[in-house]
Amino acid sequence: PVGIAYKEDTVAARETLLAAVDGLEGIMTDPGPQVVVEACADSSVNLQVRVWTADAGARQGVHFTVMEACKHA
Repeated sequence: PVGIAYKEDTVAARETLLAAVDGLEGIMTDPGPQVVVEACADSSVNLQVRVWTADAGARQGVHFTVMEACKHA
């Protein structure tokens, strides 16, 4: 999950995260990536970036790539 402060705009955060993962290798476009609110935690709203990959063997590598891209967004 990616945590954002309660004062931050979830719509803007969603757009930023979707842009960050757009075009990454191994991510399917149909169905496309999603960003959903996973939890309203004590000090942050936790967003989850969901992506699909056609190759189950590449799942872990895709996961790490997505997390790194989101961290840099």
